[in-house]
Amino acid sequence: MAARYYVYWNLHKDCFSVQHKGKVIKHATEFYGTTCEFKVRESGRQKVLKEQRKNVHAFVVCCNIFDEPSVSDYEIDTARYNPYKGSSFVNSQDKPITHTDCVKFSIVDKKPKIKILMR
Repeated sequence: MAARYYVYWNLHKDCFSVQHKGKVIKHATEFYGTTCEFKVRESGRQKVLKEQRKNVHAFVVCCNIFDEPSVSDYEIDTARYNPYKGSSFVNSQDKPITHTDCVKFSIVDKKPKIKILMR
């Protein structure tokens, strides 16, 4: 992976935050990422389970971030993460996922939505 953009759901701003080189560079409600990996820091997850309080420990790491689609917006699946139900991101069939070519980050009914797109 060349450039690394860490995308996470910002609980305080109700939007996605994008980090690059350790700094938040963007807050957004809808954008696209390509060449993505789904990462969960297990130590952060364990802290959530112990304290029963959310913290930032799960990310989608992307090589590129775009405001406009660079691919067709054809959804083939969704991704989600719940630290109380498992230690990884899962698809709509609850199967763990680790990477994908393209995703669309958006907000639906005031909740984060991560769509896996056809490239």
